[in-house]
Amino acid sequence: MQTKEHLQIKFSVGTDKGITPIEFTFEHTQHSYIRASQRGLNNQKIVAALQYGENIFKQGLIYFILGENNIPTSLNKQKQH
Repeated sequence: MQTKEHLQIKFSVGTDKGITPIEFTFEHTQHSYIRASQRGLNNQKIVAALQYGENIFKQGLIYFILGENNIPTSLNKQKQH
C-alpha cells in the first residue's frame, strides 16, 4: 500500500512591481505528488523553491524559479541537490 506524504503550505506572494501580495496554499494533488517523486523532489526541495525562488506571474499562473543565486548561503550543503 502506498502512503501519500501530505504537504500543505500557506504563504503570500508579491513582486516589486507594486502588485498586491496574493495569499495562497500549496497542496499536492495526486498527480503533483507522483511527478515530484519521479523527479526526486522531496518536500524540503519544494519548500525551498517556494520560499527562496523568484516568482513570475504569467498566463494567470505563478511560476517559482529557484536559480542557484537565489539559494541562501545557509543552504550551501544542499545546493548541489
